[in-house]
This record gives sequence, structure tokens and C-alpha cells, in this order.
Amino acid sequence: MKQLAAALMASTTCLSACGVGDQLKHAWVFNVQDLQHKPVASLKVRFTDQIAPSCRGGTWKRVIVENFVPAENAVFPGADALSYRLEGQTLTIGRNEICDAYIGITGQLIGDHMTGDYYSLGEAGTSPLGYAEGKAE
Repeated sequence: MKQLAAALMASTTCLSACGVGDQLKHAWVFNVQDLQHKPVASLKVRFTDQIAPSCRGGTWKRVIVENFVPAENAVFPGADALSYRLEGQTLTIGRNEICDAYIGITGQLIGDHMTGDYYSLGEAGTSPLGYAEGKAE
């Protein structure tokens, strides 16, 4: 959960890597798990340079969800509008247009992989919900 805390406490100012970098030019597949490592959702996305509305600070850009498969009785907002922010090698993707009800994933990019956390963020603070892994196709 150190990655989650670091990502959420990071400056809201985007670094020079704010655009779709080489790592994000291809489709990515993310698998999200709960705290017991049970599947929550799988989604295939593409990253754009289109600015997305967000209640959170900083510059957020639109994510296009090409395929979303939620697990039975699991909650992940893959059918909602999603946006992303890339700060250095920290990628954060989430539902950021519903103020004080943010749900997302965040983690470190290493080459064409990402490992990190699944979380919720609201007025009561940040709550860990599980884990996330992603890979460029």
C-alpha cells in the first residue's frame, strides 16, 4: 500500500510525461483483485490525450474502455467514464468525475507492466480495496 499512499500524496502538477508516453500508446489489459486476491474485474483500455473532467486536482486524460468484464458481485467502475494521470512512472486510472466517490487503481510502470493497488477515495480518506496488474498488448 506504500505505492497507493505515495501516488495519492504526489503533487497534483503533471510532469513532462503528462501526454500519452510510449508505454501507453498501445492497448493495455488490467486485472483487478480484491484484498483476498479474488477477481474483481478485467478491462482492456486505450489511453488518449483528451483532457477529462475531474473533481481531483491535476490534469486527467480520458481512458477508452474497449472491453470490461466484471466479476460476479464485484464492484469496479469499468462502465463509468474513466480517466488517467501519469506522473513519472506512477499511473493512476479511475472514476474521477463523481466528486468524493473516487475508485481507481494506481501503480508503478516498469516497461510494459504495471503492478499496484485498487482503492477508493472519499471524504473519509483512502481505503484499500485490493490489487491491480496491467500489461501492454
